[in-house]
Amino acid sequence: MMIQPMGTPEPRAAVVRSHRAPQSEVSASQPQETSEISFRQLALPGPQRPSQDLSNWRQDYENRLGLSEPALASRSSALKDGGPEMLYRMYPLLFQQDLAGAYQALAQLLPQKGPEIALAGDCHLSNFGTLRSQNRELVWSLNDYDQVGQGRPESDLCRAGASLLLLCRQQGWNQSVAADLIGTMARHYSQQISEYCQNPPAPVLGIHKDEAQGPIHALLKKAERHTQEDLLSKWTEVNAQGTLQFKLGDNLHKLDPSQDQRMDQLLKEIRLPANVTVLDRCCRREAGGSSLGLERYYLLVRPEGDSLPTLLELKQVLPCALATSDPDPKKCDAQLLQDGFGWLGAPQDNWQKVVRADNGVYLLRERQRARDALKTEKLSSHEAHQLASQLGKVLAQAHAHGANPIRVRDWIDGREKQLGRNLLNFSSSYAAQMDQDFQALFK
Repeated sequence: MMIQPMGTPEPRAAVVRSHRAPQSEVSASQPQETSEISFRQLALPGPQRPSQDLSNWRQDYENRLGLSEPALASRSSALKDGGPEMLYRMYPLLFQQDLAGAYQALAQLLPQKGPEIALAGDCHLSNFGTLRSQNRELVWSLNDYDQVGQGRPESDLCRAGASLLLLCRQQGWNQSVAADLIGTMARHYSQQISEYCQNPPAPVLGIHKDEAQGPIHALLKKAERHTQEDLLSKWTEVNAQGTLQFKLGDNLHKLDPSQDQRMDQLLKEIRLPANVTVLDRCCRREAGGSSLGLERYYLLVRPEGDSLPTLLELKQVLPCALATSDPDPKKCDAQLLQDGFGWLGAPQDNWQKVVRADNGVYLLRERQRARDALKTEKLSSHEAHQLASQLGKVLAQAHAHGANPIRVRDWIDGREKQLGRNLLNFSSSYAAQMDQDFQALFK
């Protein structure tokens, strides 16, 4: 069953609610590049649809996930605690339906629509972090590819832009900071796309330490220092027999009989190498954003000859919201998920595999010691400026992998300032929309 989009109303004035009082000035102590957006107290648009129907929409959506009552309760609790930012993360389908409905006009960032390309699909700030590829390259990159699909570049730009504006609202930064972040991302995206028309992007999507700036550079340096012993100490303990097992508690849980059966089924599909021994297995209930509540299993395995075990994650995947309006996990397209990694040049580890079970599609991957993410709530506005520039570069690299970059360059056609202005309008409006939606759900 498809989830029907909500209606398209007339645009309304912004409903401005912030977690903090806006600052009167940019808080950065260091000078920043001048934004390409001319900011003169812009009259930015507010929410573009009413929120009174969201509760019913959300109930229909949750019902399609086929989750247990405890899992649904966990999603509701995480949403209430996480605020508008968690609402934004949890429902990628709502965003895509809004782009095609109430936000269609604002989401057209240039007079002509962009070309059809491969998209990241869910490129909000929480879906970026450090990880290693098969050849052990350490990069800061998109780290979640569940929503990769086909569409126009406006979709990814709007998804990333609204995430930056939600950060601004969370931090209490004023509109000058918002304009700077969006202008910076749009400028670096456009410049990088033009560069890729002359020189193709690196094979692996992401930014390396030698080209990283500010908080991204610091995060990559930190990730370099992570050891397998550090990772195992957080997840495992020594049992009475002197072997490692998962550290069960509030976060990790023993499998019940039905989950044991599911794991056996999945392991048959995965077909681990004969020289790999499974030492333990467990599940995790409260992890993820959009996938929170879906099945998520962990395996502790030791390949023959390795001195330390490896930690593997096996997560159930939602259908791509770019491809279907039905969030039923059984509707997930395994081939689309597999193809998406190749389309974008995604970093992949040696364990990665996509498998199908009777209840949907699962992604197997290593839970890497190098995996880490920024604590965006601790960023200064100057650090957010540096983040925005590198975010624009990674999106450009993904899109250059996903299509001929000349098509994207020709769409922009030197209008990066106009692109930035219109993206600021969309992002400001949609961040206000999330605030209004959240208030409607939990008033």
